[in-house]
Amino acid sequence: MPRMLLLCAGLLAGSGVPAAADGALAIGVTAAFPSGGFSVGVSAGSAGEARAQAVAMRGCRGEDRASPNFMAAAREPTEAEKRCEVVATFHDRCVGVAVNGDETTPTYAYGWAVAATSASAEAQAQARCEEMRKGEGRECVVRKPVCDGAVH
Repeated sequence: MPRMLLLCAGLLAGSGVPAAADGALAIGVTAAFPSGGFSVGVSAGSAGEARAQAVAMRGCRGEDRASPNFMAAAREPTEAEKRCEVVATFHDRCVGVAVNGDETTPTYAYGWAVAATSASAEAQAQARCEEMRKGEGRECVVRKPVCDGAVH
């Protein structure tokens, strides 16, 4: 089961001023979800929207060596990784993702949100995941939110 890629926003070198940057969220869900799987990639602090989208897509597809989703050379991409698409872009906002699975337990529910603060993104993602879960299976867990720009 692919794990999430979380890239944190950085600062301009030596200036202490937050970088003017963008973030993106890419999600891949199989046609047979939940049995076919789920993949996610998140980027923040990218130099422009196109770069943010590219980084999120690489993470979702398992192509980024720094990502927990990274595909070993001998492994074919999963259907979920093949179906990745950018579902949100953001600037000076936070993204939260909640899932009820992990590397050993299939994900049957997920939720995501882009909000002004990490607390709000977490709460909205959790609520959406729990709504999809409908009380079945493991409880949803919010992964560490990722914020872009100067927000937290």
